[in-house]
Amino acid sequence: MKTAADPSKVAVKAWMKKNAPTFEDKKTGEIDATGLAEAAAEEFDEKDIGGWLDDETHWVWDLAAEVAEAAEKTGKTAAFAPGDRAIDTRVLREASRSRSSLSAGIAISRP
Repeated sequence: MKTAADPSKVAVKAWMKKNAPTFEDKKTGEIDATGLAEAAAEEFDEKDIGGWLDDETHWVWDLAAEVAEAAEKTGKTAAFAPGDRAIDTRVLREASRSRSSLSAGIAISRP
């Protein structure tokens, strides 16, 4: 569904935030800001000749980069395919805490 012909930056930014995960590279976790800007132009019916995408200084490009960077910083973890050797560092930290608290209560004697 197309939205208003002359949308505000606030409306476009809200749409970008909602849709940024669609443009995430599942291996790297990076957001494709160019794809996000192009999709926003399509959604807000600004893709025609002379529209947002034809103006390299249009605010839509900066907004897409801003939203993409913010989405990447929120700690989203990239999805990895089975067999990939990726380690979620949050799991490692939790395991380390569990081992520390466990070993603190156990005395280990060695022969």
